Amino acid sequence: MSSSKHTRRRLLTMAAGAGAMALAPGLAQPAHADGIGIMAIGDPIHRSAVIDRAWTWVNRGVQYSQQGVADDAERNHTYRRDCSGFVSMCWHLRPSGIGCPWTGSLGDYSRAKAKANLQRGDILLDPGNHVVLFQHWTNDAHTTFMLFELGNPTSDMNHREASLSSYGGFTAREYNKIVDG
Repeated sequence: MSSSKHTRRRLLTMAAGAGAMALAPGLAQPAHADGIGIMAIGDPIHRSAVIDRAWTWVNRGVQYSQQGVADDAERNHTYRRDCSGFVSMCWHLRPSGIGCPWTGSLGDYSRAKAKANLQRGDILLDPGNHVVLFQHWTNDAHTTFMLFELGNPTSDMNHREASLSSYGGFTAREYNKIVDG
């Protein structure tokens, strides 16, 4: 086994055994809080892991592109560098290629919910147009929130505060395999 693979495996084992929620950037997806560790594409995913995966693209400054791709958190798969590719990477859905999710199909992987009940890792979706990833509320009235967004060819990943009123045409959705905790 190569030295880098041995080091990565050792760090993953130590992190999973310690119940860690984060590893050094670029090494691997964070272990689940319940100690399950690394998961396969399409497995259930904790809300905290969705947000940790989002931060990997923010920290790398991934640039929007409908033609380009970027590695996922583990650097094992590539996803389109657009809004639906970003959400697919965060939810650990099928990577880029035939049959990969897009804004028109993200509803197939999720269920509607009330906007006032958004939780970290949920999305606001305008099918066929745009999607953003919800992080948390910034006020008690649930009118402003932090989001992650990849939607502008002239900027990198966005992590910003937004007003819920700006998303009137969007539906709140929760991934079918999201795990609370």
